[in-house]
Amino acid sequence: MQILRNTKLFDNKSKKLFELTFNKFKTFLDCTHCFYLDVVKGINLSQKNESSLDILVKKLLKKEFNYYREKQLSHSIFKLTDFKGTFLNFKNNNILKKNIKGDFEFIDNKNNFILRSYVDDIWIDEKKENILIVKYKIISEKNGVSEAILNDKFYKDLLIHIDFNNWLFSSSYTLNKYSYIMFINAIEANDFNKKLNFDYKFIKYFHKTDWIEKKILEIKNFLVEGKIPNKSQTCFNCNLSRLLNKF
Repeated sequence: MQILRNTKLFDNKSKKLFELTFNKFKTFLDCTHCFYLDVVKGINLSQKNESSLDILVKKLLKKEFNYYREKQLSHSIFKLTDFKGTFLNFKNNNILKKNIKGDFEFIDNKNNFILRSYVDDIWIDEKKENILIVKYKIISEKNGVSEAILNDKFYKDLLIHIDFNNWLFSSSYTLNKYSYIMFINAIEANDFNKKLNFDYKFIKYFHKTDWIEKKILEIKNFLVEGKIPNKSQTCFNCNLSRLLNKF
């Protein structure tokens, strides 16, 4: 991957919609200095990537679910929840727009943004009125998934992503009052035998979306102002930069 790029940069003079992905939104939350380097100067910063195994498991899971989605059939996983509904069918849907990477896109004319984010799954209730956003999380917990697992700080970024996605869809749909994190837990077995076994566990998360729009406006004002902020004292990339400058 190139360190520098000359595309997808914010230009205050341009009237073209600027693409603001969830990853960039999250970068702004973590470090405004790194955000500036990314969207204004075109410096590609390293990001966390999923493992190949996680990607494969999700791919196979979605392949299975999409069969039921297209047929509009109920899957056995719904018996593990108290949600009455089925998978939302994305085909012939004039509201939902996906790009080539599978991200959903929404136009924010107010701030001149194209907002993009990846969503693992969307369900719709049996009355075809409310949608519920589902996030997949592949883990391996020997003692099973605790009901209090979301209290772990490790899941903070995941919950922010769910808040962001719910806010995006709130402009077009009526949202369920909670989302689900579908934990796909690898089970320890006596023999491998070329197989991995998984349990499913659904944990409710009562999403909070009221803060997202305020943060989007803050990002817009930040970009319009055009001033590079100081390096963060808590950012890994900023601290690495300080260290390298000593040599």
